[in-house]
Amino acid sequence: MSDDLQAQTDIFNVLSLQTSGNVQNEERSFLLEPTILQIGRDYSIAPNIDEFDVLFYEMAGNSLRVPDLQFTNFDNEFPSHTTIKKGFDFICKDIKLAILKDTKWIKNYDTYQEHFLPILKKHIPNYSPAVLNYGEYTEFIESRIHEDIEKGSFRIFSKYVTKESLWSNGGKVEKSTLIVLLYDPFHLVFIDEHQQGIGMNTNTYNLVKDYGKTIKSAYYRKIPNNLRINVV
Repeated sequence: MSDDLQAQTDIFNVLSLQTSGNVQNEERSFLLEPTILQIGRDYSIAPNIDEFDVLFYEMAGNSLRVPDLQFTNFDNEFPSHTTIKKGFDFICKDIKLAILKDTKWIKNYDTYQEHFLPILKKHIPNYSPAVLNYGEYTEFIESRIHEDIEKGSFRIFSKYVTKESLWSNGGKVEKSTLIVLLYDPFHLVFIDEHQQGIGMNTNTYNLVKDYGKTIKSAYYRKIPNNLRINVV
């Protein structure tokens, strides 16, 4: 990494999500509420892309396999899995649109504590999610990656940094920012209720568990260097 890029990305390490000092406690919940990202079942309203920045954790493209949690995000050696290819084709075509067009906050459910966090810990061992005043919501966003009306399986999980919060160097966050941390091309992190009912998670994992090509080797090189950061 160049010195200029390192200087640019240093501010994102050990992020502080404290709101600025003149914000009263009763106003914090307003600042942390998703005013653009959609919550619940309505995925039809896209966020105002100009009000967001998107960055990528430098190691986001690393693939991992966690058998005890029935999770993997390795790709097939050849040919590439269609879901992964389509997902990254869209990301490379329009990064912000791909990641911001279909989003929702992750709620602090049992599946978040028992499945998502252990997977994230395997992926980024030294990362400790912040304990923030988000109520029932967490600091993470799930994006469904699809260019057309077909939603597919490809998910991306990002850390949400609010506008008006502070970077570790004391600078104010000018735009709300998503920092992409983890790719879930087969939808193995959070399983829909109807999928759980028919054992879809087990079936999908068994189909892809032997894949061995990392996402990074096939696709992550396409992410511009100036959008990669070493956030933990």
